[in-house]
Amino acid sequence: FSNPIKALEYLNVHRCDLMFLDLEMPEMSGFEMLNKIQTPPYTVIMTNFTEKYAEMAFQYLSKNLLDFISKDH
Repeated sequence: FSNPIKALEYLNVHRCDLMFLDLEMPEMSGFEMLNKIQTPPYTVIMTNFTEKYAEMAFQYLSKNLLDFISKDH
């Protein structure tokens, strides 16, 4: 999805096993989106701002966060 709101609408109705999630999105951040999903799928977060978000990402391990990948490499 290119729109996080459309993705949330889909995830409210459909099951997903794995989600690749960008942190910098229009409408909301990837972390905000994860907070809005009742039972999030396993998630791989991608960002250009690794240092800015790396520490915060560890708080989302309980929300099925699998990996945190820098897009700048």
